[in-house]
Amino acid sequence: MQPKNLNKNLPKNLVLFDGVCMLCNNFILQIIKMDKEKSLQFCELQSAKGLELLKKHGLAVNDFETIYFLTSTRLYEKSDAILMVLRVVGKPWSFLSIFLMTPLVIRNLIYDLIAQNRHRIYSPRKTCTLPQKKYTERIYR
Repeated sequence: MQPKNLNKNLPKNLVLFDGVCMLCNNFILQIIKMDKEKSLQFCELQSAKGLELLKKHGLAVNDFETIYFLTSTRLYEKSDAILMVLRVVGKPWSFLSIFLMTPLVIRNLIYDLIAQNRHRIYSPRKTCTLPQKKYTERIYR
């Protein structure tokens, strides 16, 4: 039996990220460069579409500490989202998905430590830095 398509009318592989976090923006820019097949699209959590998707999936609309990866059948978050995105990007990055065998509690503890301290490492911006002309077709609005 095929999994039910829970996210009709959405891109097949959608990454939802904190648009004002410089660490997140740098990660997304690297993913865009690694994604030679252009398999992924991206959406800022703070955008109208991002907030709409958060509400649709019963997630907090005022907490942008988490990255999400939305496929046609599933929503991944935190370390699962990052590792699944790397799997979609392909080799050699897909090999990092071996860390999916690490217990989720440990992976998300590390993820949460980084998320809680990311603004100390990188200063937040007032707006997203992604919408450069060459990437606009990859942004879901």
